[in-house]
Amino acid sequence: MIPVISFIFRKKNIPTIFLLASAALFSVNSPCQPLNQGGSFSISTNLIKILMGILNVELEYNITPAISIKVFGEVLAFDYVYDRSKHPDVVIRSGPYYHFLVKTSDNQDLQLGPFAGYAWSKTNVNMTGLNTGLELGYKYQFNNSFYLFPKGLITYPFHTNKPFPGLELLVGKVLN
Repeated sequence: MIPVISFIFRKKNIPTIFLLASAALFSVNSPCQPLNQGGSFSISTNLIKILMGILNVELEYNITPAISIKVFGEVLAFDYVYDRSKHPDVVIRSGPYYHFLVKTSDNQDLQLGPFAGYAWSKTNVNMTGLNTGLELGYKYQFNNSFYLFPKGLITYPFHTNKPFPGLELLVGKVLN
């Protein structure tokens, strides 16, 4: 039992385990749920970032069909792709989002929303601080509640005068 536990928690195996855990969560069979239903809950992750050593998850709760609240978090777990001095160790952001395609489609969604967040780096103090930004994304739902969610965002850290853009490709699932 102890060798199995030590194998699981070796540094290089954690992204693989997180990827397998995400795959297991997404493989849970649930009835097809349309996007943007009031009271629905979604979870998504950027699988490309996981392979690069950045563990991440985004949780979304739809308050009404047109408005949701999101919380996103990522941790630079391993620095074999990104140098710790060039990427924050922890990033957290949250905000309300408006859904534009509520009345026209059950399996597509265009979202826009502001967010506020915090980034922390133990090696680069210049990356630590509050930030704000704007996010625009398009969700396309496949069969059985899975969706693909490409999005673009612009982040403005308060501690610098330089906003920076970003692109993400999330894979997610509507859970209820």
